[in-house]
Amino acid sequence: MITAFQEVEDNLSTLRILSQELQQQNATVESSQEYLTLAEARHQSGLDIYLM
Repeated sequence: MITAFQEVEDNLSTLRILSQELQQQNATVESSQEYLTLAEARHQSGLDIYLM
């Protein structure tokens, strides 16, 4: 019985960690999308050259 409780606690802990990682990844994606939008706007306005 104690083993079952430990497994549930371990899984809840893993879920919490994965949720935090997902939030961090989503924030990174959002930041990257904002950077891309700004970079494209600067290119469109002629402020920056397009580099690949």
